[in-house]
Amino acid sequence: MDAPQVQCCRPLPLAGIWPPLALCAEPPSHPLAFFILNFQQVEPPQGIRRRPGRKMFFLRSAPPGPGREPRTPPKKEKQPKVVKSTPHKISAVDSVQDASCMLWQPRHDEFIYREYTDKIHRDVGVETFIRAVFGIGWEHIPPTPYRRQAAKAKDADCYSLLGADIKEYRTSSDERSSYQPLNLMANGFLTQLYGPNVEGGHDTRQAADDTEARRQRLLHVKQHWDRPDRTPRMYSGRFIKHDCEAINVRKSKDKPDGTYGMSMGKPVWEWELVPIEVGKNHEKIKKASDVFVRCENGTFTISQATRPRSQAEGEVAGNSSADKTGSDREGQPVSEARNEAPEDEIASDGEVEALLEDDAHTSTADVPQETSGAVSVSKRKRKAEEEVPAPGSKRPRRTTPGGHRRMSSKEVQIVRYVNHIMSSNVRSYAIGLLIEGNAMRVVYGDRMGIVFTRAFKFLDKEAHLFLLVLAAIGGAGVHDLGIHPILSFNELNKERDVFHPDRGYALSKALVRLEVRDAQGVSRQLEFDIDEADKIRPVDTAFGLIGRGTTIIAVKAKGGPALEMCGSEPLVVKVAWPHKARQAEDRMIRTVRRQLSAKKAKYLEYVVDMKCAVTKSIEEMDLPRVAMGTYPEEQDLRVCRTLIFKRYRRLEDIGSAEGFHIVFVDVVRAHYWVYETSKILHRDISTNNIMWFMKDGQVVGVICDWDLAEDHSNGDVRTIEPAKAASTSWLPWTRTGAKTADTSNIPKSQANAEQVPGSTTVPSESERLQKPRYRTGTGPFMALDLLREGDPPVHKYRHDLESFLYVYVYTVAGYDPTNKIFQPIQQWQLDSLIAIGDKKHKFLTDPVEARAILSSGHDDFKPLLEHGAFLPRLISVFAHLEFKMNDIKLLSIDAMYYTSAEEAEASIGKIERERDEMITYSKFMRVLGASEDI
Repeated sequence: MDAPQVQCCRPLPLAGIWPPLALCAEPPSHPLAFFILNFQQVEPPQGIRRRPGRKMFFLRSAPPGPGREPRTPPKKEKQPKVVKSTPHKISAVDSVQDASCMLWQPRHDEFIYREYTDKIHRDVGVETFIRAVFGIGWEHIPPTPYRRQAAKAKDADCYSLLGADIKEYRTSSDERSSYQPLNLMANGFLTQLYGPNVEGGHDTRQAADDTEARRQRLLHVKQHWDRPDRTPRMYSGRFIKHDCEAINVRKSKDKPDGTYGMSMGKPVWEWELVPIEVGKNHEKIKKASDVFVRCENGTFTISQATRPRSQAEGEVAGNSSADKTGSDREGQPVSEARNEAPEDEIASDGEVEALLEDDAHTSTADVPQETSGAVSVSKRKRKAEEEVPAPGSKRPRRTTPGGHRRMSSKEVQIVRYVNHIMSSNVRSYAIGLLIEGNAMRVVYGDRMGIVFTRAFKFLDKEAHLFLLVLAAIGGAGVHDLGIHPILSFNELNKERDVFHPDRGYALSKALVRLEVRDAQGVSRQLEFDIDEADKIRPVDTAFGLIGRGTTIIAVKAKGGPALEMCGSEPLVVKVAWPHKARQAEDRMIRTVRRQLSAKKAKYLEYVVDMKCAVTKSIEEMDLPRVAMGTYPEEQDLRVCRTLIFKRYRRLEDIGSAEGFHIVFVDVVRAHYWVYETSKILHRDISTNNIMWFMKDGQVVGVICDWDLAEDHSNGDVRTIEPAKAASTSWLPWTRTGAKTADTSNIPKSQANAEQVPGSTTVPSESERLQKPRYRTGTGPFMALDLLREGDPPVHKYRHDLESFLYVYVYTVAGYDPTNKIFQPIQQWQLDSLIAIGDKKHKFLTDPVEARAILSSGHDDFKPLLEHGAFLPRLISVFAHLEFKMNDIKLLSIDAMYYTSAEEAEASIGKIERERDEMITYSKFMRVLGASEDI
């Protein structure tokens, strides 16, 4: 059956496809004519029935305000101010999920390869790393290990690893069988360092808990700590074999090989301390002798046994058989090799030579001058891998097109686990251990990148470094292991916080502590209880290691200064790591609210209410990467920003089409009046940044998250000066030294991190006018002008209006009011902003694409798509706006072949001004059927 004909300027066969306006010599004069004609002549999308006699559908909006002439923000003919900004994109979790919202491992791995490869600093010295992260050096390790009361045996004054364990680990037929001997060696070292485990010696081969001996040992250890705020470990952390799916708030099937922590059941990413990844193949070795780490005159040396050790000597050394049950924590029998004296295994000359090559005993000659006491570092003549690179430098990397070393599969696995930890709880950084055969590396990750230590042979010639790593981890408190210092778990503990089940190892017993300055500049300590009573997750952290890592914590003021400053209402703490160069969100909010208070106070409740804020540099946060010398490059440098807000409800909790519409209109109106009163443009309109609350039984919409906002008070940038706009966006060949856009530098859309496209350094002041602008916003909600190839234009007011349209489309297409969740528009869930722009262009110009997106919506929203409803009319307005781009492209082509650049620039400038006038606040609200003011 032939498609109906539409008389536009001449008959056009629609064939089910909307005709581009560019094909009409005389486009319809009414701005809505194009969309209305098609809705009159083309059958509705599949699944949507037109109900006979149904009236035009409008949802109830806010009550009309006083009559006034519709107005748009005034225009100024000023050169736009070039500012730095970086793109913020939708949560990274969307790019690693499959259709069932499960975190799919292949996608997660690809995400890590793509986003993190160029953010890795490799081969940092182990001793430098440990001192920077944990504040521990050789001087903190007691020269003799813990021994039971009856210790009278030879080598009892040495830290030791049993040869039987080493052999079992190295000859393990597969990776899983290596976990038990590895844990026994690690926990044996921990026992030798800190005494018996407080819970009975599981996994440490300590025959029984000896409370008094442990207390004496801890007093002994404490004498070797030079910082008064440190105490030795007081909790039951140990190496634990897992190899089972970890529990987290997101759907994931990741199975860490092991962890250092306390959880004896399934690992819980929210509370795991140090994840462990093991890569192990079978090794053919006949002999493995005991390895000893001995301290002589403040120097730790490595040696190897040349005679068998008796069972009694092994027990005296803290390497006895398993606990009283004779099994490990999962009830699996302990190897018989540990219940008998090891066989007479004498190291061969070759093995001893390999073990002691490079003179593997340590000397105080390499001790940093600022330390004192018993210390030990390697006497390896300061090998290159142990040297710290100069700040900001990066070692040569291989295999990737960008010149970076491609991560191995095991490196990706440990980074994946660190990624999980950093996406749970409130973290400043996370630590992991990567073990591959006889080589160990320690991994550090924070919001600016990843650090790997050099690999060291932890079971033979560099066993002293294994001892150092375990001394550091075993003596670390919660903040040493990366928990953000804002969290405090031991309210009554005068000493540093530790992970201990009896001392508040739970959010319900934690406090949020924040030091702020009041209006008079006086420093005040605020304390907040974490609120778990409101059927919400008390701590919600964005997925992803590198980036802003925004964490939201539900709290209530505990009393005192916090109650006085913030009140008794429910609150949230927002902890984020934005780029240092970005305008501070708290400053933007203060400006917005101050201007509204003076000029339009009735809109204050529609803008997020901030109580206080604190910003700290990475130096003030005492971030370990500073002490390591791995200072980030300028475009990666971030600050830690903590803000306290009134608590609102998420948009997905609204539960109805009518409620959503009320919130939507409230926020569009508040957004405009913020711009009118303070000239601040939000620039990141999305479903994540719109919230609501109830007041007197009525829904009130609130616009939040002003961290990507831009201040236009020093120059209006909504309209671009014609010549400049043309030369910047459409006629790049007219600029001296201009280059075509490199699409390989187009930022990815799904990373939770902000990314700086293009160059790797921040341009100088003289270069900025020639550098491309950074795209700002959340991919699926960004205006099409910001998603095209080439240098993006200045972010205008109408771009935010277009983002509001996509918020409505996103809701109609994917919101489930029954289950109160958003299902993403899959067509817009793509890796690059340019690809998202192509799909959104098709949505506006191709009814097949529009049908595919809108037809899957919930029944509650179907009336919005009927003939005459406001949503298709609003889409029509932006479709007209998009079709105007055809004229600009044609003028650009003409200028390339036969017209002058000046003529093209003038014509393009005229079209740009026309496009600015095609959609204004007044027109937008008129289509919605809502008043412009209240």
